[in-house]
Amino acid sequence: MEDFWEENGYALDHSGQGPFAVFYRRRTGPPHATAISGIRTDDPDVGQAVEGTGLLMAEYYTVSLLTPEDPATDPFSAGVVRDFVAAFGESAQ
Repeated sequence: MEDFWEENGYALDHSGQGPFAVFYRRRTGPPHATAISGIRTDDPDVGQAVEGTGLLMAEYYTVSLLTPEDPATDPFSAGVVRDFVAAFGESAQ
């Protein structure tokens, strides 16, 4: 795969797979949300309880996931996003 990337750039190879990258950064500036909306959870009661509440975070990480193609149209990229989100115990929707 590395030889393919050297010759063709970071693109999907013949098997439909390609490179992806994860970038993260620790943040310490406290963001504050006054009304949370659009909660995704397996438990509808949790979603209802959190909807409209406020949020203040003292420390957190921002994470960017870069896939080789658009996850909306590429199965490999969609799988990378799905597996990444699932690693945190969530389902990608």
